[in-house]
Amino acid sequence: MSRDRSGQVQGKVGALLAPLGFGLLAIALLGAAGANAVTDAAPPSLTLPAGATTNATSSSGAIVSYIAVATDDVQPTSLTCAPASGARFAAGTTTVTCTAMDAAFHSTSASFAITVLSASEQLALLRTAVIALRLAPDVQQGLLDKLDAAKQSIQASQSTIACNQLNAFANQAKAQTKKAVADGTNLLTRQNEVEAALDCVKSTAPPVLLGPRADVTTTTAPGKPTATVLFTGASSSVSCAPTSPATLAVGANTAQCSATNANGTTQTSFVVTVVDHEPPVLALPADVTVTAPAGSSTAPVDFSVSASDNVAVRSIVCDPRSGTPFAYGLTTVTCTATDTSGNTATGTFKVTVNFAISGRITDRDTTLPLAGVRAAAFDTVTGDRVNFAASGSDGRYSVVVQPGTYTILFNGNEAVSYLPQRWNGKRVDQPGDPITLGGSVGAIDAALVPGYFVHGQVTDTSTHQVIGPPGVVVDAVDPALPCCRTISESATAPDGSYRLVVPRDSAVKLQFRADPSLRYMERWWNGRRNFNEADTLTVNAETFGRDVALIPAVLISGKVTDDRDGSGIGSVAVVITDSTTRCCPFGGITVTSTTSDGTYSLMVPKGVPVKIQFVPFGSADPHFMGEWFDDQPSWDAATIRSFTADTTGINAGLSRGSFISGHVARQDGTAIGGLYANANDGLAGCCQFITG
Repeated sequence: MSRDRSGQVQGKVGALLAPLGFGLLAIALLGAAGANAVTDAAPPSLTLPAGATTNATSSSGAIVSYIAVATDDVQPTSLTCAPASGARFAAGTTTVTCTAMDAAFHSTSASFAITVLSASEQLALLRTAVIALRLAPDVQQGLLDKLDAAKQSIQASQSTIACNQLNAFANQAKAQTKKAVADGTNLLTRQNEVEAALDCVKSTAPPVLLGPRADVTTTTAPGKPTATVLFTGASSSVSCAPTSPATLAVGANTAQCSATNANGTTQTSFVVTVVDHEPPVLALPADVTVTAPAGSSTAPVDFSVSASDNVAVRSIVCDPRSGTPFAYGLTTVTCTATDTSGNTATGTFKVTVNFAISGRITDRDTTLPLAGVRAAAFDTVTGDRVNFAASGSDGRYSVVVQPGTYTILFNGNEAVSYLPQRWNGKRVDQPGDPITLGGSVGAIDAALVPGYFVHGQVTDTSTHQVIGPPGVVVDAVDPALPCCRTISESATAPDGSYRLVVPRDSAVKLQFRADPSLRYMERWWNGRRNFNEADTLTVNAETFGRDVALIPAVLISGKVTDDRDGSGIGSVAVVITDSTTRCCPFGGITVTSTTSDGTYSLMVPKGVPVKIQFVPFGSADPHFMGEWFDDQPSWDAATIRSFTADTTGINAGLSRGSFISGHVARQDGTAIGGLYANANDGLAGCCQFITG
């Protein structure tokens, strides 16, 4: 047990899990305690009277009333003391033990002592008081003789004789009043109390009422603006205001108590100070994410913050404040609530401001809004798609992006039957106009060209199985322009099917290009090898069944070099031709060109006999002479190759030649056009073609 400076006592916690007979009561109390029993962590505090000494008012002792105070961090539920306040205390020292309990069954016990002086003890004190008066020796001795005689009578249990001797003491004291004995010495009062302790007379003493040894300080109960205080003392002769249990508000509360008997009234008071240490409870919004308005790099954000408190909330302050323009990125808002007692609670939430590209998507012909159209933003540096959004019923969209430069593609996934396009009306095969963001950008609108869906499926020409992932790219190409201006583009699904949008009432050619890892030849609808051979498809409605079968292929590669020094030659066309169809221009299967170091690679039909031609063009030195594989001057002489697996080393070394020029005319000198001039090997029999 310990005692603090205020006189409050805190004792050990007692777990009153009683034996079987108390079990049901303990369970009932636990249930009644509810949340308090869960959150109550501390035992009650007791403030008791200081130890006191009083006179016996009869041979059976003295009635003593006292005030013991119990407080708790939640609520004290009981306070008992033994002996009780208002009990008669026998002569001698009696220990009063008080116990307080709270709803969580924490308990605190403490004690104080009450000493009741018997007639003999009072008589001894009275004798000491007479000596302290320093009376004349004869007067003092006369008084002491009478007291000593009374002492002997008390010791002999002769109370009546003792009282007569005390009366003689009183008569002598009265005779000396205002003479040797001054007024105010209380000799007669004390003599009367000794006689009362011997039951010779009734006591004239007022009631004994002991207050707490110190004022009390406690805290409000959790969630409440008050504290509950228990105190003892109330009886038929003692009353207190307020009564116990007292529910007291924050601040200093004075309790007035009084005890009354036939001889008068005794009063005492004590102060219970209730303090509030409970902070407010903040109610913060969830984290907020907003988009800056078009044309702005900040966004004003309104939010609502509230707080509750067991007493009252004085203020709520947030930084930044609601309605403040928030900058791009993440900002932490810190809010602090303060109650009327100065307690504070602080919490945070986050506000994120994004930038966005926004606009409206409409039908080019009707200008009506289009819903469900994807607007996708692509990074101009990496080419990666960074985000996308679909238009609402009003045609409006908003794509959230970080600061940077982007292009926007509309309906790239062809979710609706409108032609995909880039911002500013650019086709999908054209570079998109860049949009640079230092804040949100609006009015990035699009008017889409209505179209029809063309459906089909892509299979393997050998196995007739669908061609799965990574799939085949399908392009709708404008047949009216040189190859190849893409109008729209799609890709096959895992089941080999595709859906492609083409403009309404338009003519297109369909190109099919498998992912290189799948090893298939490029194909055009309807089963054609190239753009020139491809059939033109006119689309007047949604169209189905535009299927194509791709020819399996292998990859060949090689290098074209100068046959003198082995240096690579760029811009050399590598032409694959059908070995069964005379060249040229007929029989062409596919073509590619060498890179600047002379290397090349391209797909050729798997297992199909082909001939390979190498033709300098463009930036290549025109003095290099074309040839056929393997170092042959013509198609007729070319080596036939059939490839069944990826093959490297299909190389060519080109020779340099010189230009021979002249003029062909009739005998009259007029020019003759359209004649072929061939160069043949002059050392071989006619006619071994070299060039022409």
